[in-house]
Amino acid sequence: MRIRNKKFVLLILLGVLAIVIYGTAPQNYSLSYTILCTVIYALSSILMLSNNCSYTLIKFEFLFVIAFFFTNFAYAIAFYPVNPYFSLFSLEFNESYICKALALSTVGATWFNVGVYERPVIDIPSRFFESVRLKLPKIVPIILFVIFLPSLYSIYQSSTYSTEFESSYVNIILRYIIFYSIFAFCYQYKDKRRSLITKAFTSPVILLTIVYAGLFLLIGSRGIPMRIALFSLFTLNLYIYRFSKLQISTIIVIGAIVLTFVGIAREGTSVAGGSISSIWDLGSDLTINNRSLYVLMEYAENSGYTYGASMLINILSVIPFAQSIFLNVTHCSLTSISSGYLVTDLYFKENLSDDIIGLGTNLVGDIYLSFGAIGVVVLFYILGSCLRKLYLRMSQGSIQSALVYALIFMNVIIYPRSGYLTPIRDVVWTLFIYWFMIGKIKLYKK
Repeated sequence: MRIRNKKFVLLILLGVLAIVIYGTAPQNYSLSYTILCTVIYALSSILMLSNNCSYTLIKFEFLFVIAFFFTNFAYAIAFYPVNPYFSLFSLEFNESYICKALALSTVGATWFNVGVYERPVIDIPSRFFESVRLKLPKIVPIILFVIFLPSLYSIYQSSTYSTEFESSYVNIILRYIIFYSIFAFCYQYKDKRRSLITKAFTSPVILLTIVYAGLFLLIGSRGIPMRIALFSLFTLNLYIYRFSKLQISTIIVIGAIVLTFVGIAREGTSVAGGSISSIWDLGSDLTINNRSLYVLMEYAENSGYTYGASMLINILSVIPFAQSIFLNVTHCSLTSISSGYLVTDLYFKENLSDDIIGLGTNLVGDIYLSFGAIGVVVLFYILGSCLRKLYLRMSQGSIQSALVYALIFMNVIIYPRSGYLTPIRDVVWTLFIYWFMIGKIKLYKK
């Protein structure tokens, strides 16, 4: 217990040190400064992970540390000194923000580690005390899949990948029903492990999920299959089979390689030369969003903070059609309610001849744009603290907390390159389906 307390105090000291280092960030690139920030990040993360992940590696913080490193540290420490203008870094950006942005990322990460640090360490019991009867949907997901199938086929035929079709409400509802179904299936058969595989290949909704994810991979879409895989991995580990640390490490490496090659097959430009030459190439799609952090920091310092307005897109996404209604009523633009659209607009409005592509956002940048450096400290700490409390409730038998944690966990890889409130619609809509299926929400027919 004393050792854990000493680790916690050291985490706080590293968080304070990160703030001090941020205040001394140089305007020009400094390799020694980037190394210092990386060392602080590594020490803080190792202290936290050695405590939190003593029982299992399938926790949000473990994968988050890896993804966050590629999104915020890899460019400054590994790419900029040797290949500074690869991929989207060939687009113009202010290089004087590299060190300052790296320091700000260190601040966010260290205070996330403070918030998520467990005292004492939380373990998940083999059996849950809460007993809930979860029904599996049968006809509705099949109907939705049949309606959505022509969209997948048209993308496959055109050989031109786009993510716009993924945002259709048919696909969104189908996706959330699939997440609920995976969770309900694993929970239903948690005491019947031997019959799990047989039941899986005779369950219509599970077979549909396999086909659904496979078709998305076939057209080059990685986001949805990756979420399904992570959601399934967490739920299986929770209810069916406790994966060893070696097994999890192997799954992560294989998954990273597969997703990278899917990206190469789709675009041919995911990594230099269309091949994997080093470990850095496995996270190159995450690394390019470091540019978004530089852009957002510069914009915030020149134009002022938005105080949450640039996060509205995720809040409005919870209510169907609320985004379009809000924009029509207020006459605001998408760039004013989304940091991701802002990053894209800031470049392409000055380069009208270029083909417009989404440049994406950055978690640290999204927070900084709204609330500055203080916001980064506070919101990263709150994120860690909420995840810790959610995991604690899950360990005490709360099935609802387990579902919410699984929904946040499935976004862990893309979260560092997303907005702070990105998971909110996943949680609200899937919980609605869960409440409906257990009878808390009833729709009465006239």
